[in-house]
Amino acid sequence: MRAARTKVAYVNAADTAHATAASALAPAERIVQSIGRALAVVPSLDPAHRAWTSLGFRCGADFVYQGCRAFDVELADGGVRVLRPDTGLPHAPLRDIVERKLEVGAGLIGWTWACRDPQRSRTLVERGSGSAFKPNRDGSKSLIAPESVTAGAVTILEEQRTRRTVEQPNGCDHVDHLVLMVVDADATASVIGQVFRLKPRVRDMKAGRYAFCKVGSTVLEIVGPADADQRAADGRVWGITFGVADMDRAVETIRSRGVDMPDPHEALQGGRIVSVPTPVDGIQIAFMGR
Repeated sequence: MRAARTKVAYVNAADTAHATAASALAPAERIVQSIGRALAVVPSLDPAHRAWTSLGFRCGADFVYQGCRAFDVELADGGVRVLRPDTGLPHAPLRDIVERKLEVGAGLIGWTWACRDPQRSRTLVERGSGSAFKPNRDGSKSLIAPESVTAGAVTILEEQRTRRTVEQPNGCDHVDHLVLMVVDADATASVIGQVFRLKPRVRDMKAGRYAFCKVGSTVLEIVGPADADQRAADGRVWGITFGVADMDRAVETIRSRGVDMPDPHEALQGGRIVSVPTPVDGIQIAFMGR
């Protein structure tokens, strides 16, 4: 028997009501405009760089980011930031988190929220959640959101960037969706929806419970079991799907680099989708397009 759930009106609203409610928010008061970059942790950057290159991505040069060594996979809209903690760098709250996450294995740990005004967004998130952001070493507030409001995912507020002209060899231009696996999709969607002023749509699919939050060009897909365990609250960022304009080009490019990609198949959302046969540094990766 399915566990009882606490419902909120917007979680079960029809798509038309969802669109109307979302448009009613004043743009200046939207807390987040889009999902910026997916965040991944690895024990070493060089092998990760080679792995992403084999999937047809052009990776940026290494740089220092909040106590970590990092490189970016830049897309026209969004991208991926790959992180490795470095104790030789000045201390930063993110490094502590990355070290802790890496103890249980490499993979996705969260994402950045692109905001018009990160400082204002931080104030609104604190007000909506009742939780404070992590402090920096100097006592100032960081922009790392409390993990309690995102089921354990690491999320960072950052300034919104304009769409760039970026051409990846595989044709990817945006992150289509991120998958957050949780123990209770309704509860997680309710909290994220309330705190970040999003309008999740929750439904039963394939013997599971799914919540979808459209944030800019990316969908945050929250997945839980049909019978929720409301005693637990942790989750994990399981996978990422990239949007491509030309699926055949993407598959051909990746195959030419030695990856045995299967043929694309029809996606439930429309179009075609194909998954990389094995996880890359613990990350399930797929491509979606025409």
